[in-house]
Amino acid sequence: MKKTFAVLLLMSSLSIFAQKFDILGAMYVDEMIAIEGQVVVDVVNKSIKLSINGKEMIIEKLTFKKGDAGELKCYKESIERKQRIVFSPYKDKTGDRYKISHIMTYTVVQGFSRDRSEVKYYLKKI
Repeated sequence: MKKTFAVLLLMSSLSIFAQKFDILGAMYVDEMIAIEGQVVVDVVNKSIKLSINGKEMIIEKLTFKKGDAGELKCYKESIERKQRIVFSPYKDKTGDRYKISHIMTYTVVQGFSRDRSEVKYYLKKI
């Protein structure tokens, strides 16, 4: 009984500090891209794990800040690039977009050239 309770307590604490999302699609330069994958936000370890079309990328040592109306802002800056990830709740639930729960905007700015790229991912919370 104690072991079962301890396991349930551990699992519930992990779900509080780590959030999982399925990627339903992406928008890059005003063009819709069909992709599959998952996003795992780990607040305790200050990292985000992206698994897109079978490739994995882990962004570590992020700074998390609370934004407006349920937004979560994540930052990582270095000399060669600045990364910004913003999770915001999706309000427009019309048509075939009723499955979307959040939008993740991933922006990368290169340090010396100031080249900027931005991708919007449409997410469904698991």
